[in-house]
Amino acid sequence: MLKYSFLIVCCIALGFIHPAFADRSAEAELTSILQPLKRFSAKFRQRIENQQGELVEEVEGRIVISRPGRAYWKTENPYAQTIVSDGETLWRYDADLEQLTVGSMQRYSDAITTTLLGGEMQDIKRHFAIEYGMKKNRPQKNLFIFHPREKNGIIQRVEIRFRRGVPVSLRSYNSLGHLTTVLFRRTKKNPRIDPDFFRFDPPPNTDVIFEE
Repeated sequence: MLKYSFLIVCCIALGFIHPAFADRSAEAELTSILQPLKRFSAKFRQRIENQQGELVEEVEGRIVISRPGRAYWKTENPYAQTIVSDGETLWRYDADLEQLTVGSMQRYSDAITTTLLGGEMQDIKRHFAIEYGMKKNRPQKNLFIFHPREKNGIIQRVEIRFRRGVPVSLRSYNSLGHLTTVLFRRTKKNPRIDPDFFRFDPPPNTDVIFEE
């Protein structure tokens, strides 16, 4: 089941590369974009395709990020699922199962990255080599390619495109040949967010599972 792959791809995202591929100019440009981006919210649509280009899963929902490390992710269709993190604890609530799983963010840090949109620049650079996307042999300064430093991880490449200082799309390629594409809309840059928003209180009679 791939229900919560995007959060583990994007919000918990960005993680491992070979330093030889790093582009200092791209790193500097990405830093200039992320520094003023303290908070971010958007509606999204995520598609996952297999190696043959066949649709495996498509979900829609809402995402809210507050750097560093706080994230809210809710899918509305076809799965009702909420994932919340305050930077240390991660709550994953499956409404259909009336089940809440509680674990540490550190448990998911190697899944793709606890960085990218929600992390600090030094953490991103520690885990990824960063370069510009290219078009007709010219760098696109709003498109960044992230190559994992860890060569044995499932994520092989992540691409993020920005427009007017906010992300508009994310593409992730994994070792199974799957392509995950996420499109953002109704984006808001630095909206006001109550810190308590990044905590989760389950509904009554919820089955709670604590991961070790």
